[in-house]
Amino acid sequence: MYIKYVTNMVLYSLLSICRFSNQGTATRTISSNLISLWSGPWDSWRDVPNEHRTRLFERFQMYYQWEERNHAPIYRCWEKCIAGKFPTLLRNVRKEAKAMAKQQGKNVGDDMTDLIDFKPTWIRSEIWKQMLDHWNTPKWKAKSLRNKEIRSRATGGKHTLGSQSYVTMKRKAERKLGRELTIREAYKQSHCRKGSRPLDKDLSCSNSLILDVDSEGDAQEENLVWVDARAEETWVKYEGFLEEKYGKERNKHPKFDKDLWSRAEGKHKGKGYGLGNDSDPCVHRREDPEIEKLNLVIKELVKEKDEEKERFNGIIAGLLADKEKDKVDKDALLDRMSQIEAMLTATVRK
Repeated sequence: MYIKYVTNMVLYSLLSICRFSNQGTATRTISSNLISLWSGPWDSWRDVPNEHRTRLFERFQMYYQWEERNHAPIYRCWEKCIAGKFPTLLRNVRKEAKAMAKQQGKNVGDDMTDLIDFKPTWIRSEIWKQMLDHWNTPKWKAKSLRNKEIRSRATGGKHTLGSQSYVTMKRKAERKLGRELTIREAYKQSHCRKGSRPLDKDLSCSNSLILDVDSEGDAQEENLVWVDARAEETWVKYEGFLEEKYGKERNKHPKFDKDLWSRAEGKHKGKGYGLGNDSDPCVHRREDPEIEKLNLVIKELVKEKDEEKERFNGIIAGLLADKEKDKVDKDALLDRMSQIEAMLTATVRK
């Protein structure tokens, strides 16, 4: 329960702007809950009845707790996250079912009923059949084909983070380097190919602590291999706009200029391309007094936990020492009793 409370405090600080940025914990909990409570032929979050939504959120609350005043924004964040799980989850389900069918020599065609015997373990047979029937309709197939074509025509938007989020990468890198990452570093770390990124060498070291962010970065600038043309073009435009507005001295540039970034990416509304939640200053606004207060509380709780652990370790060590001493005393007593018994036996014989 203690560890759970510390986690809750961290969760609240990360949800202060209604987004889950601790992808490694909260979002995995959401995914596992969705799978374990899957009980209908759902094709999207819109298909999930209200009573099932309530059950899913109640299950989420078994893992995390928060103050009542934060309930509404956290629920919105949770709902947005779980709704976004459906397309990828179901696409992977169909892909895995087809792969299993092919492994068994089945000729998988356009007919989804070919997958009837290859359902996931967490979907009941009758529900799986209903889902296949839905995926087999001309309307669903036409929509799926249209979405596939849209995805294939999409340009840009790629990154090199794999399954981890932008914020997770940034947090891990900052912990490794012992300092805050600049937008410049974080963007290149997430949009350049591995081996060409300026921070790859530093992040691979076991005890890296780099304070001068540009001492080696400029020398590697010409070696950058961007993930796609859009990533490079957006960054080049942004740096050009920065120099135009603030001059060529980088130490006079702001940490991030959202308006210039919007110009560079060609958009003026919504989340900034390629920057995850960091396009919103609330995500990395460390001077927020409420979040700072929560961080201090967390540190105190962790400190108390460590002290409590040390006390328990001391008690356990003392008990083990007493047990060992009792064993030695017992062995000595048994030895002495054996000697006395031997002496008595010898006396009786005489």
